[in-house]
Amino acid sequence: MMNLHKPCILFILCVLCLTACQPVQPSVAPTTKPPLSAPLQPAPTETLPAPAAESLSQTGPWILLSTESGLWAINSDGSGLTQLTTERILAPSDLSAGLARNNPHLAYITANDPANLQGLTLKLLTLPEGTLKTITSLTSAATEPQVNAEVCDPNYEAARAATIGNSLAWSPDGSKLAFTASIDGPTADVYVYSLQDESLTRLSDEPGQAYDLHWHGLPGSETIVYFSASCFGTGAGFEMEGVWATNLSAAKAELLYQPNPESWGEEFITWVRPGREAFFVATRSGCPYRDLRLVEIATKEIKPLIEGCFDDLAVGPTSSLAVLISSDFSQQPGLYLYPEPDIPDLPPVYVPEPNGRKVRHLSAKLFISVAAERSLEIRSFDWSGNPAWYQGSGGFPAIALDESAWVWEEKGALHLGGQGMASPVTLLEQAVNYPFWYEDVSGANFVQRLLFFSEGDQSALYLASSPDYHPTLLAEDLRPLSPPVIVLP
Repeated sequence: MMNLHKPCILFILCVLCLTACQPVQPSVAPTTKPPLSAPLQPAPTETLPAPAAESLSQTGPWILLSTESGLWAINSDGSGLTQLTTERILAPSDLSAGLARNNPHLAYITANDPANLQGLTLKLLTLPEGTLKTITSLTSAATEPQVNAEVCDPNYEAARAATIGNSLAWSPDGSKLAFTASIDGPTADVYVYSLQDESLTRLSDEPGQAYDLHWHGLPGSETIVYFSASCFGTGAGFEMEGVWATNLSAAKAELLYQPNPESWGEEFITWVRPGREAFFVATRSGCPYRDLRLVEIATKEIKPLIEGCFDDLAVGPTSSLAVLISSDFSQQPGLYLYPEPDIPDLPPVYVPEPNGRKVRHLSAKLFISVAAERSLEIRSFDWSGNPAWYQGSGGFPAIALDESAWVWEEKGALHLGGQGMASPVTLLEQAVNYPFWYEDVSGANFVQRLLFFSEGDQSALYLASSPDYHPTLLAEDLRPLSPPVIVLP
């Protein structure tokens, strides 16, 4: 335990959603690895005609897009753009959280009146048939919020609970879905829906509003961890009440601990290594994160890993953790790497860096943003703390799955770099949202493809593909709500 406090997002799912950060000032070209294949050709900034319109494939893979106009799908080659629903998806905010494991289902929440959270409904879309089923309303006549309800009104807070954080959680085998609703009582509780018999089971009855569900990923697990609050406030923090665990067979919730009264919100970080029912949690209170701890469910024991404030953290393979602490919060600022954070007294790998701001786990490496004199620099490291292949500036990169190419946003434009390129090129002279890489099998070849949305009132969807990465305009006036996801057959 270290005291580093200094006072003052039919098929198998494969989801890789990488986002770009804020544009900044002067650029430093990223370094490249030695070429593994033919060099990339510079991509022109003009767009080409989109592929001829075709129907959505019945065999997949598909890319799902949550937009302000509803849910859309396209084939992996960019053809067959099809609107699946006209309802705006209110939750989950990360579309991948609604996808069942090992089953062709997407669960999501809609509302008749999103602004007032009226008519909240849990629905289930099945692919490739495209059939849509209403599972249940999330409120009753007694708990439906009123128009223009006040913050902290119990009915309004119960409706908010159904859309905050990880609002849906699938069981490891994808046969059951956990969600929160105020169906049988005055506050939001945890329910489980069974695909097999279409039953609903209530698993909790705590006095507060249950929210942010996390189903343990071990095969056969029936354990769900969640949080409760009496009010979610107006942005300054939640009025926390407890951190809980419930079990499907027992259908009973147990309080694991009550947060410190000064907590503005508890944040689930990750489960500990498979086979162990324990998780990491941190507090938000007066700084980005505070007090990283390990919570044992069976014993309710809480073990501190870092005490005090820190700037950011990222989760790597097998629950490894990377914690970034700036000079604002520590006399030893830098990147702290915990390959096995659940092992007591195992010291972290330390990488000194007084000006670190954010950390991400991308393409099996760690990337940090560092405040420089006139920009943000991006540096990469392996889990041993050694510098890795990417060094650049601007926003965090989105990297192709084979690491042959990458894009990043800087100065309000999207730039492309790649193995063998003499210098980066500009893909689009606009800021973008949700750059998303995936691999597409074309004959015997794997084609690297990149989807991205331009920003602004006339948001448009583009596709760029290897080897030349000419951006192709797929659709105009399509404004995204969350990163795309890929569904593989």
